[in-house]
Amino acid sequence: YYNLNTSIATLGLGATFYIVLYVISVLVYAKLKAVKPNRESIILSILMILLAISFTVFYNYSLNIFMQIAMNFMLIYLPVTVFNKLIKGETSALILYDYINALVFIPICNAASFWLCMFSKRGKDVTNKKTKYFLHIFLGLLIGTPFIIIVILLLSSADATFKNIFDNLFNLDISVPKNIGTLIWSLPMATYLYALIYGSSIEDNSKSFNIDKFNKTMDNAAFIPRLSLYTVNAVICCFYILFIGIQAIYFIDILGGSLPADFTYSEYARRGFFELLAVALINIVFIAVAKIFSVKNENNKYLRIHIILNSILTLALISVDFAKMYLYISTYGLTTLRIIPSVFMIFLCFVFAFIIMGEFKKSFPVTKLSFYAGNILFVLLCLANIDAVVARYNLNAYMNGNLPYYDIYDLRESDMAAMPVIYKAWKNSSDKELKDKLHFCAEGIMGYYSFDIDEPISYNYSRNKAFEIKKYMNLN
Repeated sequence: YYNLNTSIATLGLGATFYIVLYVISVLVYAKLKAVKPNRESIILSILMILLAISFTVFYNYSLNIFMQIAMNFMLIYLPVTVFNKLIKGETSALILYDYINALVFIPICNAASFWLCMFSKRGKDVTNKKTKYFLHIFLGLLIGTPFIIIVILLLSSADATFKNIFDNLFNLDISVPKNIGTLIWSLPMATYLYALIYGSSIEDNSKSFNIDKFNKTMDNAAFIPRLSLYTVNAVICCFYILFIGIQAIYFIDILGGSLPADFTYSEYARRGFFELLAVALINIVFIAVAKIFSVKNENNKYLRIHIILNSILTLALISVDFAKMYLYISTYGLTTLRIIPSVFMIFLCFVFAFIIMGEFKKSFPVTKLSFYAGNILFVLLCLANIDAVVARYNLNAYMNGNLPYYDIYDLRESDMAAMPVIYKAWKNSSDKELKDKLHFCAEGIMGYYSFDIDEPISYNYSRNKAFEIKKYMNLN
């Protein structure tokens, strides 16, 4: 498994190789099964490969945990997409069921497929004998390897010459216990992934999921009178309008050069930012509840009006959030924790725009487009090298005098992706005081990201570049 033997900080070429190999394997298997990949599976495969490349080219320490979550989701979701085993034939509002089906049900139903394939008897008797011998050898090595290793270690401890011979045979700095653990863990992982891919190629969703019965069940689940929903939405929208009006007055004052009483730029920009994001997410839940649990035998016209009104006002609230974030960044500089929510707000803008379009056109694929808009934005974020972007923006703005509240020593909180930016400024500057500060920041970054020599590290271009710069700058 691509990150089993490395920490989050040391993912790199190994993760890229694993993911690309996985995508190729699924597509080649589909080709062998005479399955033509659809447009959605091609887009998902491209996104996975681009995200895989970012593991090697960019450091992205701030995004690493999100990258692994996204990649693990895609790894599971790809086979059912390639083999067209999604419930509605494409990503839909049933995406959660599709994912759980791929994560749990398909692998469980086909759990024995890997071992049946390994031990199946096909072809001539000679082939069967060779297969049988191979399996016996493999099984013997699998069971006997721990005992062989123990014997070798004991003999190495007993004789220095034997130990030197053994060390020279394995001069690749391999951690034996970890690699044995990886080998053992690879067997259930191979079983699981093979069951997922093979099961996706043969599974018949029509037997496991009855869409007509599901729709009938959802219709029966509708119990909320629409007038109740209209009342709640009308009251909420009135509060939204009042809030937006107050914010508009604040922004007029700010453009005039004054802040609200007892406010600083920092307090005003941060106050309510994440609360507004929460409101946007609550509105998505409210719209989903309205569409699923409202009584269906009533006129849809007024429900559409309320959903469109709610979505438009939510877009206005997101605009307020954008304005607050812009004010904060222009005063205090960039951080990754300001970029990531900003990109998430862009994603929410897409979602609510799609919701509005979906109210005008019933067949509009709101969930599908929202899913791929989110994936595309995230992959672009990973390819943007945001930690370097943050350092470059802040350093240039600081040197040009555009960030009065920024402390250059905050660069110490950057990761290794910022090293080329710091090195360039350090190399080109003639200001000794600035050079000393940059040198101190670079030393702090590299000191924090110094990895233990025994830790397995997969090649990463940005990390490798940072260690080269460390030599050039004579850092400790």
